[in-house]
Amino acid sequence: MAPTVRTDAAAVVVQLPRTVGGLGDTAVDQLACTVAVARLRQDPALGSAQVTVEQPGGRPAGRSSHDCPTGEAREADGAGGSGGTGG
Repeated sequence: MAPTVRTDAAAVVVQLPRTVGGLGDTAVDQLACTVAVARLRQDPALGSAQVTVEQPGGRPAGRSSHDCPTGEAREADGAGGSGGTGG
C-alpha cells in the first residue's frame, strides 16, 4: 500500500500506511527532505516547504526544507560528488 500525500501550498503531509513499521529519526528526516525538495522543484516560487510525516501509531514528525542539507553544504563538507541526490 502506498502512502497518502496531501499538499496545501508549501505544506505537505505524508501519511504512511499501517503496514509500515515505525521509522527512526534518520528515516523520517530522509523522507521529509526528499519530499520537501520535490515540492520545491515542483514550485520553486514557494521558497520553503513544511513536511509532516504521519506514522501509524506514532505522533506526526514535522520538518522544514530549511532543516534539510543542500548540495552546497554537502560540497563544502567534502561529501558532495556526482550521482548524489538531494538539493
